[in-house]
Amino acid sequence: MRLGRLTRSNPINRPLHRRSLSVTTIASPSSQHHRRRAPCNGTRNLNPKPLGFIEKLENESAIETLHGNLIKSGTIAHLDVGNFVLNGYVKFGILGVALKVFDEMPERDVRSWTILVSGCARAGLFGMGLRWFGMMVGEGVAPNGFTLSSAMKCCSGLVRVGRAVHGWIVMNGIGMDVVLENSVLDFYVKCGEIRRARRVFELMGVKNTITWNVMISGYVQDGDAESSLELFRRLPDKDTETWNTMISGLVHNGLERTALELLYKMVKVGVCFSDYTLSMALAVVSRLMLMELGRQIHAQMMRLEFFDNEFARSSLIDMYSKCNNVDKASCIFRRIPDNVPRRQNSMTDIFCLSAMVSGYVKSRRWKDAIEIFCNMVSKGIDVDKFTMTSIICSCADFGMLELGQQIHSLVLKRGHKLDAVLCSSMVDMYSKCGSLSDAYLMFNQLDDQNVFLWTSIICAFALHGREREAVQLFESMRSKGIPPNEVGAKLLELEPLDQQPYVLVSDLSIAGNKWEESAGLRHLMQKRGVRKQAGQSWTS
Repeated sequence: MRLGRLTRSNPINRPLHRRSLSVTTIASPSSQHHRRRAPCNGTRNLNPKPLGFIEKLENESAIETLHGNLIKSGTIAHLDVGNFVLNGYVKFGILGVALKVFDEMPERDVRSWTILVSGCARAGLFGMGLRWFGMMVGEGVAPNGFTLSSAMKCCSGLVRVGRAVHGWIVMNGIGMDVVLENSVLDFYVKCGEIRRARRVFELMGVKNTITWNVMISGYVQDGDAESSLELFRRLPDKDTETWNTMISGLVHNGLERTALELLYKMVKVGVCFSDYTLSMALAVVSRLMLMELGRQIHAQMMRLEFFDNEFARSSLIDMYSKCNNVDKASCIFRRIPDNVPRRQNSMTDIFCLSAMVSGYVKSRRWKDAIEIFCNMVSKGIDVDKFTMTSIICSCADFGMLELGQQIHSLVLKRGHKLDAVLCSSMVDMYSKCGSLSDAYLMFNQLDDQNVFLWTSIICAFALHGREREAVQLFESMRSKGIPPNEVGAKLLELEPLDQQPYVLVSDLSIAGNKWEESAGLRHLMQKRGVRKQAGQSWTS
């Protein structure tokens, strides 16, 4: 595709190929769509409303029926009528038929092309949207601001293509309103081009709330909480969405205390809470374990009649579960069918069930956790890796090897990728259920073995009285350059009279310039009467 330059000497009603910008990642248009259609005389400015069109198309069958009637009457040839039908098919996501309608239109204008490009952008068909945009420019049709905004959305994740489209807009001197500038800004933010996004932001003459929210969220995604807070404080008029963006970003970056301060300030200035605000407030409370404040938010939800909101309600269940009040969480969860109709297998339903499983595991109520988990599996509800990990921990502490093996099979059957957390929980489960060989097999299945997985397997051998092998595993971990956490202390507990663990842990302390810890270990050896082998150095 080639994007031509729009200038006075290059009229927009003919193909633009002389001065062009090549975008190689967009496919070239077919000759079928390059044919110019003869205009249908007397139909260009026909408005569909006087013809008795329904303004609201209720469903797919309505647009299909309307389309059939228009074909019979011959009015489908009118430009405005064709655009109306085209927009109807795009609205319901029937893009295949929409393309046929577009191809059969005797005349097309900028609205016709824009409907297709924007429809592809909404449907996530970015490649197709860019191809139609290329065809549009190739036929000499000047895109409007809405077309260009949709084209920029189609460039999501395609940095070079997006830069090319942005450059084409600038090169052709197209006036950019705040909507189009926001689309360009959003493109750079989503591609992680924060410096370019900041330049676009600073050059914008007019900024609305969306502009500030996009730039703040960009800094949040980049992990730059300080810059996002600086922008937030600069914004004179903050709406609820701006506060939500900032609070969500702080929670995402682990700054729950700062997020809590903003929530208090939000109440002080009198900004209205949305369901999302309450959900984020509950997330802050659950991480900080402030259950009393959580109860106050619960009361606020009831007062504002947000309890029927699935998202806010699921956050409430999660808060009580994480604050060790699983009975209250269970009470809210079991009341849902009586008060609020729930969609079967909805994402919020899955989140609520997962929160309950996690809460029961944390409260060491293994039987209740396993009951909910088995109910989820029997109903075909998707179980995420976090819930799998929680229930495997239940099997480990409950000594249920058979159920643990079934869950292991379920993990493989559903195609969950084994990561260090899930793998270490399985190592722990097999170990505590008496199957050290299976635990060691699980350990060797993962290539990316971090300190947590090494800790699990070392403790597994220690649990089965295989102290020598545990020490050897510890030495192997050290040779791979993995810094230990609490494993060193565990090794000293395993063989308090063996000099090898002391030498290993001491070497690690010295390597990390922790001389006081090394001296403490030597003092502990003297106290326990452990002698270092003659000629063996404290350092590797």
